[in-house]
Amino acid sequence: MSMPPLPPSSGYQAPPPGYPAPYPGHPSPYAGPPNPQAWIPPISHPRATTSLTLGLIGFMLCVFTCPVAWYMGHTAGRDMDAQPGVFWSNRDHAKIGKILGMVGTLFFGGIFMLWAGAVILSIAAG
Repeated sequence: MSMPPLPPSSGYQAPPPGYPAPYPGHPSPYAGPPNPQAWIPPISHPRATTSLTLGLIGFMLCVFTCPVAWYMGHTAGRDMDAQPGVFWSNRDHAKIGKILGMVGTLFFGGIFMLWAGAVILSIAAG
């Protein structure tokens, strides 16, 4: 009677002589890496953080950077959506920069319209 054939290798290798066996349920430290393609590092979009910075500066200090932040946040988000297989580390920066740009543009644009209306009314009344 002959021995049955060995099952195919599942990546486990017996430890060399003189080394202890790994704990049950743990992978062998002597096996190769499970899958070198499994983890891809996240990518940082360069215009996303710029959009966030310009949105904060525009909302707090300089009104004229708000539309630029709105545009840059929109284009960065569109670029990220065009590559669905890539994990972007700063997608939220683009969204927040876009929202700050929108809010700042609309808020300060409304204040400018009110100011211009008050100036026109004062000139007309004057």
